[in-house]
Amino acid sequence: MLFQAQAQTQAQAQVHIAYRATLLGALCLLLVGLAACGGGAEDASDDIEVDAIALQRDRAGAPVVTGRIKSERPSPINAAQVQVTLFGPTNERTGSATFTVRNLQPNEWKEFEELIDANVDVQRARVRSVVVMN
Repeated sequence: MLFQAQAQTQAQAQVHIAYRATLLGALCLLLVGLAACGGGAEDASDDIEVDAIALQRDRAGAPVVTGRIKSERPSPINAAQVQVTLFGPTNERTGSATFTVRNLQPNEWKEFEELIDANVDVQRARVRSVVVMN
């Protein structure tokens, strides 16, 4: 009886291990597939230029990031997502903000002005990344 119970436990353990291996394999295939598709976005650090970044204040005193962006791609871009890092009065990182600039034409500068929703004292902003959304 004891031998039969041990054999059953071993069989259950083997089924459990096979089940987990199958799930892990399916997860790996899913991740590889997503990476191959690109998820509809791509890093644009080589062919998108962001210039003249400044932090200003609106009439109510809220921070506003201003600047301009240019695409060096041969075709128009529907949307570019810009992520900026925000810094406080002692140059400490206080957060980040993301906004979208739409309809970028090849080799043309487009100005932007984005209100930043921040609950902390923001003194400076720096571009962290630009991602082209397809």
